[in-house]
Amino acid sequence: MTRRDDNPAAVYRDSLSRGSFWAVHHSLETMAKLLDASGPWSYPWHRLRYHDTARVRAQLVERYAPATVNRSSRRSAACSRPAGGSG
Repeated sequence: MTRRDDNPAAVYRDSLSRGSFWAVHHSLETMAKLLDASGPWSYPWHRLRYHDTARVRAQLVERYAPATVNRSSRRSAACSRPAGGSG
């Protein structure tokens, strides 16, 4: 099991303002489910590849408005970057 402070999704979410926290939390939960994970804290975000994001994006496009899809894509990208956000 990954420690919470080692999980990119948790680190990203916890770095946000209070106003963004829950929106991002729910977005990450939705994406994790679409990636067949039990939740965002168990998904190996560092292994996220283009074909994974394309599959999730296609599913999101069927369900949500374009702005929501774009926000979700940016959030998954933030989780897949190395710690520190420089990568």
